[in-house]
Amino acid sequence: MVGRFLRHRFGTGAIDPQVMTVEHVNWFDTARELTDRWHHQAQIRVALDRPALDTREVYHPVLDCFMRVLPYAYRQVDAPLGTLISVRVDGPAADDWQLYRALEGWLLTGGLTITPDTVVTIPGDVAWRLFTKGIARAQRERRVAISGDSSLADGRHHPKSCSYREPASGCPRRCVARPNSAQVSEL
Repeated sequence: MVGRFLRHRFGTGAIDPQVMTVEHVNWFDTARELTDRWHHQAQIRVALDRPALDTREVYHPVLDCFMRVLPYAYRQVDAPLGTLISVRVDGPAADDWQLYRALEGWLLTGGLTITPDTVVTIPGDVAWRLFTKGIARAQRERRVAISGDSSLADGRHHPKSCSYREPASGCPRRCVARPNSAQVSEL
């Protein structure tokens, strides 16, 4: 259902950076709607003790949207050029997202073959809770595995620090800062 909608809207099951142009700035609104709706249905399923809707077709596009907040969350993290953080999610929607420190800042990438400086492994049933502030710090520390330079994944850079805080300038909702047209055209 969700995967089909995204493929119809963007041509793939995930948000393709090629469509993130000034002409297609609604990708952000679409991603927010997708993650909000998926998040709310997941909370209802947990409350009713129903099985998770975690098939790859449905859950992977949600995780992909959540991962897109990482460059923003890390925007003030100073690390040497070439630093690579690998964020791995286990389960039916398993994947490996890579956060790379480049000259222009942190970039979300994938497929790099260099050894990561930090590897963060998140169980699939925890990933959505991590990005929506639905998990206590103690439980997060027990369930999320960190190897390598743990200072790059110590919680100070947790995505919640930018996903549900004060609205960014010009953003009427409690959401991740909307990129302006200059930022979007750079993508």
